[in-house]
Amino acid sequence: MKNASIGFLLLAFVVLAVPVAADEVDDGLPMTVNERIRTQTREMIQVGVPADDAVEMTRRMVQHRFRNELALQAQQEVIDACRKGLPYGPILNKLQEGLAKQIPPEDVVPAMRVVRERYEYTYRHANQVTKNRAAIEALGEAQAQGLAAGLEIRDMERINARVMERIRLKTCDDCPRLALESALTTRDMARLGVDSPTTGDVVSMALEKGYDSPRMVRMRHQFRSRLNQEEPQGMANRYAHAFRNGQDPVEDESGLGGFAGGQRIQGGASGSGGSGGSGGGSGGRGK
Repeated sequence: MKNASIGFLLLAFVVLAVPVAADEVDDGLPMTVNERIRTQTREMIQVGVPADDAVEMTRRMVQHRFRNELALQAQQEVIDACRKGLPYGPILNKLQEGLAKQIPPEDVVPAMRVVRERYEYTYRHANQVTKNRAAIEALGEAQAQGLAAGLEIRDMERINARVMERIRLKTCDDCPRLALESALTTRDMARLGVDSPTTGDVVSMALEKGYDSPRMVRMRHQFRSRLNQEEPQGMANRYAHAFRNGQDPVEDESGLGGFAGGQRIQGGASGSGGSGGSGGGSGGRGK
């Protein structure tokens, strides 16, 4: 009897909840909006998009004369992101950006798809690194920002391969933190205009040489602190050259001008592990 009462209450809740969503959609959209678009707006709400956001997105597309087919495709990108546990905000932001710049709807929807696929890729890697939801979101976001800044997938994959190798070999105390700091360094270099191959070289070689997360942070801060002295691409080229010649650009800044007397990196990530110094693989505990 008790189970029957609980079942009745749950059924009543579902029956009452559906009209509320329907009212929010119907009240927020013009009468002329296609029924399929209304239905899919409700589906957006059901998968976790706040009703205000879902209705506003649909209303903006109607105002900008999106064809029904394109509006449905745009909504589907948001729905797919939510179902896969991806953030929908960046996809909505891309729509807003396109509308503000008066980009044709035929070009806006593919751009939204690129954003969704970008986050799908970065979250897939983040889920391999850690199972902590907050850490997944932080790493996925940092890597997505790096891709948006111009880093190419093939270069990000080189960095990711090094991270996964460090995890496999257990040469990092806090591997998720190392992955995040590597992603933030990659993102910052890309944002500063360093080309993708060089960015990939610098960060992947730093990981190969046993950088822990504090040293990765130090390299990023050192790189930014020298921007008033030299342009980013040339500086990144010198960092890469230092690594290739067994020197640590973070340990000896004087080596950046030619590496005379630069300190040699002792070992790498696959070596003895080190102690977290110039080439130790002891991982790190954040900033």
